Amino acid sequence: MTRALLVCAAWLWLALAHAAPVTVAVDAHTAWPRHLSEAAEAVEDVDGTLTLGDVARLPPGQPESWRPVAAWQTRPGMNASAWWLRMTVRNDGDRALDLVVTPGSPRLGDVDYYLLAQRPEGTAPSLPDPAAQAPAAAGSRTNSPPSRYQALEFSLSAGQSADIYMRVRNLRFSAVQPKIYENTAFEARERRAALWDGVLIGGLSALAWATLVIAALARSLPFLWLSLLSAIVAAHEYIKRGYPRLYLGADSPLLDERVPLVVLPLIGLLLLAFALQLGQREGIRIPGRVWFIALMMVAALRLVAAFVIGPAPLMFTIQTAMGMVLSVSVLAAALVMLIRRDPSARLILIGMAISLANLAVQLLVEGGSNLPVLRWLDMDLEPHPVTGLLHLGGNLAIMAAWIHHVGRQRNQARDELVERQLTEQERLRREVAQRTTELNDALKYAEAQNRQKVETLGYITHDLRAPLATISGYTRLLAATQTPDQEPHIQAIERSVGYQMAMIDELLEYARGELAPLEVHSGAVELSKLLEEVAGFGATLGARQGNRLVYEPPPVLPRLVRLDGRRLQQVLLNLLSNAAKFTHRGTITLKLNASPAENAWRLDFSVADTGIGIDLADRMSVFDAFRQIQRGQGGVGLGLYIAQNIVRALGGELQVESSVGNGSRFSFTLSVQALDITPVRPRRLAPHPAPPHARPVPHAGRALPDAGERLHLAALARDGRLSDIEQWLATMAEAGTRYDTFLPQVRQRLQMLDFEGIEALALASDPHG
Repeated sequence: MTRALLVCAAWLWLALAHAAPVTVAVDAHTAWPRHLSEAAEAVEDVDGTLTLGDVARLPPGQPESWRPVAAWQTRPGMNASAWWLRMTVRNDGDRALDLVVTPGSPRLGDVDYYLLAQRPEGTAPSLPDPAAQAPAAAGSRTNSPPSRYQALEFSLSAGQSADIYMRVRNLRFSAVQPKIYENTAFEARERRAALWDGVLIGGLSALAWATLVIAALARSLPFLWLSLLSAIVAAHEYIKRGYPRLYLGADSPLLDERVPLVVLPLIGLLLLAFALQLGQREGIRIPGRVWFIALMMVAALRLVAAFVIGPAPLMFTIQTAMGMVLSVSVLAAALVMLIRRDPSARLILIGMAISLANLAVQLLVEGGSNLPVLRWLDMDLEPHPVTGLLHLGGNLAIMAAWIHHVGRQRNQARDELVERQLTEQERLRREVAQRTTELNDALKYAEAQNRQKVETLGYITHDLRAPLATISGYTRLLAATQTPDQEPHIQAIERSVGYQMAMIDELLEYARGELAPLEVHSGAVELSKLLEEVAGFGATLGARQGNRLVYEPPPVLPRLVRLDGRRLQQVLLNLLSNAAKFTHRGTITLKLNASPAENAWRLDFSVADTGIGIDLADRMSVFDAFRQIQRGQGGVGLGLYIAQNIVRALGGELQVESSVGNGSRFSFTLSVQALDITPVRPRRLAPHPAPPHARPVPHAGRALPDAGERLHLAALARDGRLSDIEQWLATMAEAGTRYDTFLPQVRQRLQMLDFEGIEALALASDPHG
């Protein structure tokens, strides 16, 4: 009896030891996927040395034996153990099913599957052969497309069961969530996942390119960081979703485990660099700037450690803690900036908060957290794209915030510019109005003052002319009965009166022109006779300085032309008088060229001389009123000014050609109407010879002032300085009778206003000196 009990106990122990896990029943109507975690059992292989035979024969009820998967997944954190899972799948349908078993995430480490022989329903599972250690090839069916998962694909006939063993070596056992699909459902799920992943990865890539273009065009370093951040996140999403295994054939567990250790701290580092650089560029004062710089340094050290140490539970723990600290710090800074009511900073911080929330979720997932909300995010897409879409949305929010900020700055700058322009225009308008009023007032005042001066000048010159005319009349009466001794004195009076009358006439002409517009009265003029008279007057004017006049009329002139003869004569006489003043013992030429032009005649007048000439600076102002080229030449500087005004009134323009030492040439052109076209040949006058110049010759034995005093006298005479010459004579008279011959000769010439004679007398040499 005892023996029988022992045998029964042994059989019971063996049955319990090799009892199969809960069977998962599937058929054609199953809602895919079916989660296998609830029916699967797991055992921990701490040192990773157990084989399939070892784990299949583990006794039940021991801490290191088979336990439900859910019991193991409640353990938080990470470890370096290998894990064995076993599960049984039964086909309760009436047709064979093509099934796919996945570990739950495409980014696990080593995953090996062991598929035991299929057995009919009700048949006890057989123990695996200890020699059968080779795992089943994942995805070995030839009609299945490549998969980004380390999946087991097999066919299960109707009414049969299959025992599946799975060996997983991964730091996070909580990420192991085995599921089973019918093949068509799995392919549909993959197509849906590809669509979501395409939106996510494509959006991140487009964002990286867009921010790179913005960085290049705007020369913005912050958006270069944002571009790198988006590109790194896009690459991270591509890797963690298993696409390198699908498209590149890369199946490296080390790549799967090292990527989050490198990418996640790099994301945090770039986020902080972007925020700090953008805040500095836009003048946004970010709270805790020093604290964030310290976090950047820690993140950089953490990044270096990830390369040196590699995947380890401690590294993931540090990474999770840093992510949480960074998230809390950024949210605290965002709260402070919200209190400050900075709209641009608020939008930027909201975008960063979204990105950091996504980062925190990823850190929790990578750190082995088993929160229900994280399981909900998994849904049926591992990993679910919502975390990546959160990051994409955060970066888009940052870019939108920046575009909004730049647009607002541009609008604000434009409004300020418009306001400034309006203010400046109003200021300029007021200033122009004020200046215009002041200018008008000044012009009115100047015109009134000028008119008053001109009127006064007219009154004075008119009043001066009357007594001079009386003196001139009495002088002519005296000349009729003059004696030889009186003749030089009477001539001196006549010359003085003529000199003063010439200046008064110029002043009167100027005053008339300023007070009223210059009047021109055209009539019938015999041009040939008018020119002969002008030539005669010109010869007389030139003779005073010992000049010779040359008159060159045209071959033919019309008998009568319509012209203001008096004004033309005034212009020519002014020009001849001006030439006579500045030419000494030279030649003055009066020339006219005439040619018919349609219904009129073109008359080209010119007066040239061989005098001292005019330099370039004086040529610019030679036609200004009261402008004298050289002192001591008589007049008040109005002759050329009056001549220019008359020529303009006649329809021409007075021109001057001159250079120092080569004389001057004044010319103008008039167009006149011929009243009588009968040709007249002007009479060419014989050139007027220059009068002989009597050079004073000192008498022998005559005493003369020294050479310096005589040179000073010559300079005074050259400048016409009458008062200074009288003062010089008074000074020399104090020397007694030494110069009793020389000084009377100077006084005699001064009475006749013969300044040239005084200059010649002063420069005469003493033959005995």
